[in-house]
Amino acid sequence: MKKKRLVISCYVTESLSTGVGRYLEGYIEHLLELNTTDITLLLSNELKQQFDSRILHKVEIIDLRIGIKNRLFKRLAYYWKQWFFQNSSSNLDNYDELWIPNTVPIFKGKLAVKVTIHDLAEFDTKTYSNWNGLIRKLFVYSIVKNANQISVVSEFSKQRLLANTSVNEGNVIVEKPKFTYLKRFKTTRKDLELNPRSFFLYVGRFSKNKNLQILVKVYELAKKLNYTLLPIVLVGPNSKDCKSLKQEIKTKQLESHFHFKHFITDEELPIYYKLTKAFIYPSKYEGFGLPPQEALFMGAKLILSNIPVLIENYREKAVFFNEDSEEDLLRILLRFYNVSS
Repeated sequence: MKKKRLVISCYVTESLSTGVGRYLEGYIEHLLELNTTDITLLLSNELKQQFDSRILHKVEIIDLRIGIKNRLFKRLAYYWKQWFFQNSSSNLDNYDELWIPNTVPIFKGKLAVKVTIHDLAEFDTKTYSNWNGLIRKLFVYSIVKNANQISVVSEFSKQRLLANTSVNEGNVIVEKPKFTYLKRFKTTRKDLELNPRSFFLYVGRFSKNKNLQILVKVYELAKKLNYTLLPIVLVGPNSKDCKSLKQEIKTKQLESHFHFKHFITDEELPIYYKLTKAFIYPSKYEGFGLPPQEALFMGAKLILSNIPVLIENYREKAVFFNEDSEEDLLRILLRFYNVSS
């Protein structure tokens, strides 16, 4: 059987440690295991260095470097190169489809294009500023208008796309993340000095939709009621939202309960998952929710907010709480704290 010839645009995927990066890596590994697709990657040298060598040996790589430092102009140059690639007559002969794994503007081209939309946060939440939210909405509208096929990462995201746009439902498919990359999660390091079951854990960004303020409210309530809770380790980038969260914790004198880790390698992360008392994910909005799956793979117990997409993906694998109720979450954490294993 003739193999499909797929080219994947990784222009604006800045890191394989992000949700989009994990999705991209897992899906490429899945396609290579099926052995039904010849894959070409369009990517920067920086991203190339993050891929496992076993992947790089099985794909073709086109390094289209952009010699621009300004982030905005660099993105614009990426979009232009992407459109040019779609319309090159030689590429029409060499490839059957261009896959773009994240939300970027799409223009009509000769080469068939599939785009993956991970969530509709720009429509459903206030995660983005008014200006950024408007731009991202325009990106989605361009995808709906010009992409030959749209994939989404959950049934929830499909329903939100249908509700917020005029997309043809026949052009939308659900392609959930492939977790093949988890096979490389190992716990061989012994130098982290972590006591098993001595902490709760959160992994992810610190944006508003992650609802991390409820953790502050929970520990504040526990302090007021004279309850003892395990501390929580929060793993993620030291962003503006993170600094704001730290200030709130400091103001309420809860610093001893919160431990931030901003630079954890893929070698260290599985150990945190394996040794935590429970993994907490209080998010108010997700496209899928990857970190709970990583935690589950390492044997961690899950405490998740009861939003539709997390129930869809982890229905029988987690304890759920009302994302707006610190009393509900506190009750669950106390139950976990009083269990010996």
